[in-house]
Amino acid sequence: MVFIEQETESLFASPHFAELSDETLAYILRSDRLRANELRVLNAVQQWGTVNMVVSEKPLKDVIARVIPHVRLPLLTKEQLTKVENENKGGEIPVALISKAWRFHATGQRDPNDPSTTPRAGSGGYK
Repeated sequence: MVFIEQETESLFASPHFAELSDETLAYILRSDRLRANELRVLNAVQQWGTVNMVVSEKPLKDVIARVIPHVRLPLLTKEQLTKVENENKGGEIPVALISKAWRFHATGQRDPNDPSTTPRAGSGGYK
């Protein structure tokens, strides 16, 4: 896990990244030490899901269902979150997760029991 945390971008760029199970990817995404900003994490999850959607012959929404809750949407900027919301036509990202991210932006209050508001090593902190 230490290697993955230090080489997050290399993991995301690896041709073997798409071979990770949803369980393994969810485990990785729980780490606060990933060295990638949250938009990059989201993009990697979407790319992983797209490949696995083809392989599994399931809709993207179903493929990423167990993984997407571990993407820390509140760490996106307001502009990034707006774009994500506008591009979420297929409902791949549950509205409840997007709403939680907007609530965080509105209040600016972190919940110490909610990892989605904890910055990762590569996030540069909350903006």
